[in-house]
Amino acid sequence: MQRIKEAASLRADCLLWEDDPKLGRVPLIVGETTKTDVDSDARWPASPSVEVAVAAMTSIARLRMRCAAAHPKIRPTDVDQSNPFLFDRAFEPWVTTKAQPPYSTRIYPMSYRTVIVENPKLFEVEQLKLTNEDLRISRMLNPSLCNEERLEVGAVWPLAWHQLRRTAAVNMFASGLLSDSSMQFQMKHASRLMPLYYSRGYTKLHLNEEVEDLVIVAMYEAMANNLLAAMGDRFVSPHGVKLKQAIVVNLIGEKDAKSLAVAARRGKVFFRETRLGGCAARGTCSYGGVESIAHCAGGDGTAPCSDALFDRSKALEVEMELTKVDQELASLPAGSPRYKALVAERKGLENFLNVIRN
Repeated sequence: MQRIKEAASLRADCLLWEDDPKLGRVPLIVGETTKTDVDSDARWPASPSVEVAVAAMTSIARLRMRCAAAHPKIRPTDVDQSNPFLFDRAFEPWVTTKAQPPYSTRIYPMSYRTVIVENPKLFEVEQLKLTNEDLRISRMLNPSLCNEERLEVGAVWPLAWHQLRRTAAVNMFASGLLSDSSMQFQMKHASRLMPLYYSRGYTKLHLNEEVEDLVIVAMYEAMANNLLAAMGDRFVSPHGVKLKQAIVVNLIGEKDAKSLAVAARRGKVFFRETRLGGCAARGTCSYGGVESIAHCAGGDGTAPCSDALFDRSKALEVEMELTKVDQELASLPAGSPRYKALVAERKGLENFLNVIRN
């Protein structure tokens, strides 16, 4: 998820492990970001598979550092020798380049396309060739590609480093598992609005029929599981126990998960997940409960929505969101539209915490 310059500036000690009470050991990549979110000690949550990559690159970097340290013109510092950059040029005696600048002079990585061309065994070429379906989806996401002469069936896709970052961002948005603020943190964007640029690609993409069926089945199964969870203590109503019982009885009665999924698909029961828990309202809702929870939780000056159910397990997430809202409010001019919207959002988050704590 890093920009290529951020990845190219990582050093051998870039991998840290954090012990999380819920997630266990979480790998963090530590580095520097200087574009939109300036931070000399930034963190990127990553997959455990990065450990293999960092270990391999560290081994190569330390071997090359032995050559660099022996070269009279490269002059790496003691810090460089103990903690080399993972990405650097070759310093081996047999390299063809005679002029070697100092170690402090950073090089820009070669393009992703060049990497593929110079390493022909890295990918199967046939897998990189464009098909009619590839072009259909690509032009659906970006109509300007119609004017790109290089894009034709059978041609090799002109890959770039940033496409990896963009694809990952679209997939993050499509998963429905990450909030805008989480995406902003991972992408190192200055504003929460910037990740929404990537969401446009996802919302334009029409899934093929097979994938669409799988997604729909999974969606209704998830809805059924959430409905069953609503019967327990995990979900509460901001209007008290009696209204919650009425909502649950009206929704599901004595159905099991399988029959709930069937009923949900037929439109007989409805339960939509929101940032605060769930919504039992039938049909569409103009407030949503995703972009803003102000109306759902009564942050806009009205009473909390009677169809809303609050999920106790989201307490920590809401507390973190409240902190971020306070930080953003401190940087905004009072009375601005964004300031007023965040004040309502903050009130809704506080109402949620008051309900689940009481």
